Amino acid sequence: MLGVLRDRPRGIPARGIAVLLELSEHRVRQDLEALADQGFARCANALVTWGCDLIEVPLWHIDLTEQCVEALAFLPPRHPRGEVSCPTRVPAEFWAMFWAGSRGSDAVLPRDSFHVACTLLDCPDRAAQTWALRYLPLEVLERCRGLRGFDEGEIARALDGAIALRHQATGA
Repeated sequence: MLGVLRDRPRGIPARGIAVLLELSEHRVRQDLEALADQGFARCANALVTWGCDLIEVPLWHIDLTEQCVEALAFLPPRHPRGEVSCPTRVPAEFWAMFWAGSRGSDAVLPRDSFHVACTLLDCPDRAAQTWALRYLPLEVLERCRGLRGFDEGEIARALDGAIALRHQATGA
C-alpha cells in the first residue's frame, strides 16, 4: 500500500487503492488508518478537477517523515512498465486542459491521439504531460518530437526519455 502512495504524489482515494490492489475498500481503509497512526500516510480533502468542475475528494498521501523515508528503502524497486495500450478516452481530470473549441471529453483515442498529445504536452500540468508520455501511441510521440515547441528544452528531454523507454520496453 505504501508503494501505491509512493507512486501517486498527488494523492489517491481509498477506493482507487482498493481497485489497484484488488482488496476490499474496508480493508484498505483499515490499513491506511494503521499507516497514518505510524506516521506514514495522511488523508486530506482536496479539490480535484473532474471534467470542467472541481469536486472535493478525500485523498491519501504518503507522509514523508524520516521514519517513512527509512521504510521506503525496504520497498521493492519500481519495475519498468512494459508496453501499454492506448486508452479510449482522455481522463476527466485533464479535460480542463483543452480549449479553443476542442473538448477533452469528446476526444476518441487513438484516433485523436495527435491532437491530445499536442494539447497535453504543451499544457502546464505535469500529471497531464506524464499521462500523455505514458499512454499515447509511440508514433504520435515521435511525430510530436519533430514539431517546433517540442524540439528543445525540458519537453524535448521528456519526449526523448519516454520514446527511449518505449523502444526499450518493446525491444525495438
